[in-house]
Amino acid sequence: MSIHEFTDEQFPEESGNNTNMDGLDLIFKLIALLASGFSGYTTYLGFDYDFPKLMAITLAVMVGLGLLMINFKLRQSRIVGESVGKILLALLFVLPFSFISNTNAIYTFFMEKDVVEKTQIEAWKNFDAGTSKLLAAIEDHEISIKVA
Repeated sequence: MSIHEFTDEQFPEESGNNTNMDGLDLIFKLIALLASGFSGYTTYLGFDYDFPKLMAITLAVMVGLGLLMINFKLRQSRIVGESVGKILLALLFVLPFSFISNTNAIYTFFMEKDVVEKTQIEAWKNFDAGTSKLLAAIEDHEISIKVA
């Protein structure tokens, strides 16, 4: 019996490798899909502030799908042993769009959440204090007292 005649049943510890690799493949695909989807969504949020909705959606879909395809192609090239230079160039093309829009989305979110809210509360307090001073001045004004 030559070495090529052995079956998986004769080596049970090695027969599970395909199942394990399928599990890792599934985990990789899930992570790549979630990460690309999240990046596409934040890309939409970032572009939505500056562009019309349809253009923001189109750019977000292009960036999200581009990142997803780059992930899958990069993984496949590494498995086969091919060069990844062209794939990295594609990543360098997509990455600036994703980075700029994601940064814009996160920055704008925190600006709206923290700064705008605090500014509005402070403006209301100033308005309320000013209104109270005006009402007190009207009540103490001689002409206003005589008319009332």
